[in-house]
Amino acid sequence: MKNTENKPLILICYAVEGERVNWHLPDFRVQAVRTGIGKAGAAFQLTRAILQARPDFVLNVGTSGTLTHRIGDVLVCHRFVDRDFQKLELPGVEWEIETPHSFPLRLPSVLGGEVVDADFAVSTGDDFVTAASGAVGDAVDMEAFAEALVCREMGIPFAAVKYITDVVGRNSVKEWEERLADAREELTHYFENHVKLLK
Repeated sequence: MKNTENKPLILICYAVEGERVNWHLPDFRVQAVRTGIGKAGAAFQLTRAILQARPDFVLNVGTSGTLTHRIGDVLVCHRFVDRDFQKLELPGVEWEIETPHSFPLRLPSVLGGEVVDADFAVSTGDDFVTAASGAVGDAVDMEAFAEALVCREMGIPFAAVKYITDVVGRNSVKEWEERLADAREELTHYFENHVKLLK
């Protein structure tokens, strides 16, 4: 029997149970951690999970709103903006992080049903964005920037895979709730069919 302990570990973090995907990938171990909603809780839960599991890679998998893309698009993100800090415009306060493309996997985005090798940005803040004036970036969420910061400080590669559930400004909370089941199904399909091991 093959020793699975020698396989690299991917830690998947998600905010709410409706975002959890069950993904099995040959040559890797996959574990999941539920972080809850919001930057502080996500940072704490992810840090604890990293200290316990010692993963090789971390993926944020979940749902997002958008102003510029379509419902059902899947965006792979390596750039993260803290919109709360960005608004403050205080000197010396870091509000943007870019994580390296160092995963041993091809993580393409899916736009309008088409697979593309494109990269996007997530705007993170401690509010559920419902007005277009509060949205920046390709996707908006409440956890990814904090998780990217934790991973950078701990030297672990990080990326986010975001399923677009709602267009900001169009009854976003209701749309998000109604599309959670679709998001889980489509994200599972994404990981099973579009994510490939790099040779």
